[in-house]
Amino acid sequence: MDYQLKTLISINDDIKSIAKYENNIYVATEEELLHYHKLDEYSLITKLQVKVDNLLVHNDLLIVLSNKVSSYYSLPELSPFHLKRMRDVINIYNCKQDLLVLSSNKVRIVSIDKEIKILREIDYAGAITASGLNSIVLANNTDYDLYNPDRIALFQHSGKPCIKSFENEFLLTISSIAMFINEQGDVTRGTLTWEEDPSSVEVKWPYVFAMTKKLVISSLESLEVVKTIDVEGRVLMLREELYIVNKGIVMILYEDEQEKVKRQFEKAKENNDLESFLKLETNELTIWLKIEACKILDKDPIDFLLHQDILDQDEVFDLVQNKDKFVKSVTPKSRKLREHLYKIGSEAEILNVLEYDEIDLLKPDLASKGYKKFLNKENALDYNKFLSKHFIIDDALYLLKAGYLTDSEYGKTLLKIIKLDEAKGLDFIKQNVNPKVNKTIMNQLPKSSEL
Repeated sequence: MDYQLKTLISINDDIKSIAKYENNIYVATEEELLHYHKLDEYSLITKLQVKVDNLLVHNDLLIVLSNKVSSYYSLPELSPFHLKRMRDVINIYNCKQDLLVLSSNKVRIVSIDKEIKILREIDYAGAITASGLNSIVLANNTDYDLYNPDRIALFQHSGKPCIKSFENEFLLTISSIAMFINEQGDVTRGTLTWEEDPSSVEVKWPYVFAMTKKLVISSLESLEVVKTIDVEGRVLMLREELYIVNKGIVMILYEDEQEKVKRQFEKAKENNDLESFLKLETNELTIWLKIEACKILDKDPIDFLLHQDILDQDEVFDLVQNKDKFVKSVTPKSRKLREHLYKIGSEAEILNVLEYDEIDLLKPDLASKGYKKFLNKENALDYNKFLSKHFIIDDALYLLKAGYLTDSEYGKTLLKIIKLDEAKGLDFIKQNVNPKVNKTIMNQLPKSSEL
């Protein structure tokens, strides 16, 4: 699995909450509600002076919580929507087509249409978090409880309680441990552990994403850590997409499409269902795995590919006959064949044949190495623009050290590094690559920032 981070929004204020609706992201700061719309990138189109504690998208409404009182806005344009305000609201969650509303002494399931209607009410004091669809799990300061429909006492917790529902299961945290139960309260799998208490957790099958001092990704099947990413903040899932919010930065966490296709292939192979995999769209991401599926199913891969309208006959024979031969002979071939190598080749093979104007065809971590391969004074600005979208601190430091950037671009990039990792930024300043700009930056930093 290969998850990547991409910065979508960056502002100067700390972000309290975000919400997503179609191609729109809504960002709440201490005093403002900001509406960003995506064309090629996210751009600010609306700014409202609203005090916000939390945001939730429900159907075509944005629900804003402020001082335990709800207000409503129509989406996507953020026009006020007149509906009776709910008061004493501690927090609010989506629950199928309805809402799960926590208050000081009660938990309510509420429907919203032209009016607010209470569908169910549970006497429960001190609820601080909840989750569920058919069954509901609640937590107060000391205990977890399940309602299905009557109360079933589960167990006590300490530290930060967290509840996440998925695939008819619940994940519940107890300090640095996660337990899993079904809708009847029975344990469904072993425990998952972290080195320290997570500040936020999300589940997107087949992984658990937990934010400690870094993002820890664990498998729900093996319960083992499969990847860590050096990023801080909090992890959120909105409309089946994962986001990281760190101070004033919103990043999307996305899985490399090739890795996703590989996982689909392995699952189909495990379930003896490769015929279904062959029915997926044939493109540059699936072509080699479909060739492998044909071999396993004792089908002729050449005959299969000739009916896919992806490659002509000569290209099909070149690809299928011998992959190693294809890799060695790809340089004089067409761009189309080079694009195949960018999907299937090793890092060394790809960088060996890479053309500068094809760097954008690579995934971010490999694209960054491509820019390093061609780095000079003429294309340094291109690399800097790339890093502004796919910011990798160590690669940004590499670019600064090369000495090709203007003072202005050098200063902007160094300030961003310091904002994300002050220690690395200040350590780089000690190397004295650009003393004039370094001195200007140090004068702008708080006195607490010392070399």
